[in-house]
Amino acid sequence: RILFQIPEDQLIDRTKSLLIDKREKHNAESHQPAWIINQSIPCPLPKRFSVTKLNDYLLCPFRFYLKHILKLQIENYDDREMSASTFGSLFHKVVAQLKGKKLSGSMDIAKLANELKGYAEKAIQRDYGFNLSFALQIQKENLLDRLTAFAQSQIESLQPNQSLEIMDAEKAFSIKIDEFTIKGTIDRIDLMNGQKRIIDYKTSNSPKPPRNTHLLSAKTKKEPTHLPEEAYYTLGDKTYYWSNLQLPLYCYSEVTEENKELPELYYYNVPKSAEKTTLALWENFSQEDLDSARECAKGILKCIKKGKFWPPNEQLDRRMDEFTDLFPDGIKKVVDGSKFKNY
Repeated sequence: RILFQIPEDQLIDRTKSLLIDKREKHNAESHQPAWIINQSIPCPLPKRFSVTKLNDYLLCPFRFYLKHILKLQIENYDDREMSASTFGSLFHKVVAQLKGKKLSGSMDIAKLANELKGYAEKAIQRDYGFNLSFALQIQKENLLDRLTAFAQSQIESLQPNQSLEIMDAEKAFSIKIDEFTIKGTIDRIDLMNGQKRIIDYKTSNSPKPPRNTHLLSAKTKKEPTHLPEEAYYTLGDKTYYWSNLQLPLYCYSEVTEENKELPELYYYNVPKSAEKTTLALWENFSQEDLDSARECAKGILKCIKKGKFWPPNEQLDRRMDEFTDLFPDGIKKVVDGSKFKNY
């Protein structure tokens, strides 16, 4: 309105200049990087990998190279509170105190919750002291709320006459696959009605069933192009690819020649929302699933042995990419991939 507060004889020219006349567009020059990374740094290939590292290869082989072969560390100096991983680790440490306990459906929920919250208070005091920042106070209350919801969910999941024994917690394991050693830590192992159960805690606010986290449908727009052929798994008339090997390799570590019975696999989802705190079973996990996951692990290790760290995953969400600041225009624009196809 202000721009049109002018004498009437100027109105047509002003209207044309503002709404009709088009200025000539200038094409912006495409950005070119100052240099191309065309040399790889010689580093020995490790013979030991964690399950998490294998998952990192499935996510992106070039970022795997940066993180686990080159051992490039990205420091964050802006944090003033616990990161999501630190928060999850603290939750794990607290509930690990349940190792050796027997839980039943008739237990006092409040008593169990208070016991867990007592462990949490001590852990926070040990790690962060007594004078917490405002952000840490909020996270502390969040943790205590989740522990209360967890205690309630755990007891209510059992019938009044049911019980279970928490046989182990934070159990470290080591398995051999070809000439490599794969290690990991199982959050919790239960025994219930003679059936062994492997449980992995998840504190993400968007919980998913374990099967949907590990196996994704192939032939979709989001399917990556860097996966080894062993990552693909045909089941019935559908083809999937492994995006995570965590629970299957946990299972593999617990299967022995003496006892080949497969344990049940669970996520214990403990998000912010108390009503979504629940055990999620991998329905119908089979020997066929386990064999496919093991072959996928072998395929990853074969690629690592050959030095195959290309192509990168170009579809990775920037929020999940710790190296995004190093490659703001994408990895392929600044890296000569031929150096990382046969490292």
